[in-house]
Parts: sequence; C-alpha cells; structure tokens
Amino acid sequence: MIGDSIFDRIARSKALSTQTVLLVSAAGGAFSFLLFAFTFVAAHNVPPMKPYWTAEQTVDFWKRHLTGAHVAVGLQLCSGAFYIPFSALVSHQIGKIPGLHPIIATTQLAACSAGIFTWMLGALVLATTTYRLDRDPEITQVMTDMWWITTMMPWPTFFIQNLSWAYAIIKDPRPNRPVSRLVALINIIAPIVFILPSALHTTKHGAFAYNGGVSFWLLGITFGVQLFVDSYYMIRVVLAEYAELEKVGELHETP
Repeated sequence: MIGDSIFDRIARSKALSTQTVLLVSAAGGAFSFLLFAFTFVAAHNVPPMKPYWTAEQTVDFWKRHLTGAHVAVGLQLCSGAFYIPFSALVSHQIGKIPGLHPIIATTQLAACSAGIFTWMLGALVLATTTYRLDRDPEITQVMTDMWWITTMMPWPTFFIQNLSWAYAIIKDPRPNRPVSRLVALINIIAPIVFILPSALHTTKHGAFAYNGGVSFWLLGITFGVQLFVDSYYMIRVVLAEYAELEKVGELHETP
C-alpha cells in the first residue's frame, strides 16, 4: 500500500528500536521526578507558599504567578506519563526473577496503575484553583490546600509498589543479580518517608506543614533519590542485556 515503505523504514530506524524504547522506559522514573520537581519551580513554590496565609494573601500569590501556575499544571500532568512505561519495565524485570510468584510483578504494576492518578489529580486541582481567581478568596484557599494535600499526601500505592520491587530484589537467587540489594534498601526506606506527610493536614506550622522540612523537602529529596537510583539500575539492566545478546549474536529487530 501507499506509504508502507516509508513506515517500514521508520519502523527499522534506531529511534523506534526496541532498545531505544526500553532505555526511554528505564529513564522514565528520572524524567517523572524532574517534571514533578519543575512543577513547583514553575509555580514559584520553591520554597513553598505558606499554609498559614490568609485567603487574600493566597489569591494575591496566584495572581502574581498565574502564568507559572498554568505551566505547572502541564508539567504535573506530564510527569505521570513517563512513570507508566518505567513501572512496566520494572514489572517486566521482576517477572524474570526465578522462583518468584507472578503476583509480585502484578502487584507492582497494579500499584502503578492506581498511583498514576495521584500524579494527575493534583494537576487537575491546581488547574481548577487558578481558573477563576475572581471568586470568593476562601474558595481559592480551600482549593490551594486541596492541591497540596492531593499532591503530597497520597502514599499507599507508592508504598506497595516500592515494597514489591524491594521484595523481588531481596528474593532474587541469581548469583549475578542485575540489581543491587542497595536498591532494595532504598525502596524500603523511601516509602516509610512517604508516610510522614500524612500529618500535613493537622498543622500549618513546622516540619510537617506542607511547606515544612519533612512534608516538602525530605519527601521531595527522598522521592528523587529513589527514582534516580531505580532508573540508573534499569538503564544498566537494559544495556547489559543488549550487550549480552550482541555477544552471542542473537540480537535482531523485528521490522
């Protein structure tokens, strides 16, 4: 058919090779965090706005940074997009571990499927928050609180996802396991830290407030370290697998 030859050439290109797709997926965790972090940069929330502001101060803040808030909505929405193929690749690697029950890989991917909405829900709340700034200021203040709470508090899906990954790494019986057990330790510590901001709805001051050292800074740094480490090892796994296939002469691409 007309155009088939063009699509065949595109399909065989390096940009659409399986290795490229897997490498992009592997880096997806790091990409997700970068977009998530720049959400707060774009919204002029590094350092964060103050939860103890009056409704009028909150509205004034958004009016002064409206364009940044609009950009932040897009960044937060897109941050979840890369997380899906990244988690799918992790689930695929879990499935390769000998003797491990398939429910571990399924649970890890199911947790991602549920958790992706926590990435996007905050973006939708922020979009609604800044849509009508001429409304009653107290409504905007409530929506602002909702943005912080829906963005920073949800932890159960990430908790299950990380612990599934950590469990799989620890149970890997292979002597040359592709992922270090240090990664398992990080994926055990990180979800414990994720639980701490559960207290942010109880205070407007201090470390557990949404602008505090625990609920914002510790959470953000821990989340970033965990995703960058996981992405690094996933990239290593993909490169090592393709190097081994090239070594034995079994590497080929399906047109």
